[in-house]
Amino acid sequence: MAFWKRLLGLSEKAPPQVTSTAPETPASSSGNSIESLVERAQAFYPHKNTAGALQLFLQAIELAGPAPSPRSDQEARDIDSAFWMAWVCLDMLERPTAEIDALLSKARVKSPKTAQRIDERIAASSSSQASEAAVDEALRAIESAGGSDSSRLQASLDTLVRAGVWWRLRDAGIALSKQGEPERAWAVLSAALTSASHASGGSPSVHAAMGDLRKAQKLPSDAARCYLLSCLSGPESPVKRTVNQLRISIKGAGIRGDAAGIRDELLAMRGTASDQEILDEFDRHLSSAGGND
Repeated sequence: MAFWKRLLGLSEKAPPQVTSTAPETPASSSGNSIESLVERAQAFYPHKNTAGALQLFLQAIELAGPAPSPRSDQEARDIDSAFWMAWVCLDMLERPTAEIDALLSKARVKSPKTAQRIDERIAASSSSQASEAAVDEALRAIESAGGSDSSRLQASLDTLVRAGVWWRLRDAGIALSKQGEPERAWAVLSAALTSASHASGGSPSVHAAMGDLRKAQKLPSDAARCYLLSCLSGPESPVKRTVNQLRISIKGAGIRGDAAGIRDELLAMRGTASDQEILDEFDRHLSSAGGND
């Protein structure tokens, strides 16, 4: 799965071989101590010669005795590094699992600490893959869950909220809204808002999506409240589109007075009033229109 390629942002293609300043071949007739081999292997990295570096790390590993054998601190660090970086190289080169298993078998004898570290990283990567698979399955369930299958929908929403993927919930809610599924869309967007509340920066776009849904349902006062919440939960300068939609919805809700002026009055309160106080002021304006939609 090339874990390290994704982590380090390297190309999926095999890295180019060095042609100039790096050593011409991994092997050398001199300097074949563990320390020198590790140093030479590391010199391949600026040139992205991963295959050459791997050969040198493997040579260093072959020179290492079983642990615990008499080692200087430097040699112990070099052996640990050789095993760790050999595993990184194998993963980046997408070598067969059998090669990684063989490396781990040697590491358990010669560098148990590094073997444990590699095992933990592989387990974490596998867990991440499993989590991603669960997210994908939950999203598919949301798309296919009918109105009568509320328990399946809720279970899927709970999975996605726990995963913290608020943006995927938001996008799923928007898609359902466009498909004419307002009730499911609202449930999904509400879950997105719950998820976004535990992160940073997500709430404004979710509130705005909820406003778009209420606007499509011809519920302007509810839409205005969502757009206002989007402005209040975001940066000091809200998104221009959301500010404009707030004005349009205030006007559509039949609130007496200049819609742009009322919007600006509400937003100007941010520095001196709490969000709840601003919402209460919005409700007072709304009451002048005779109540809710």
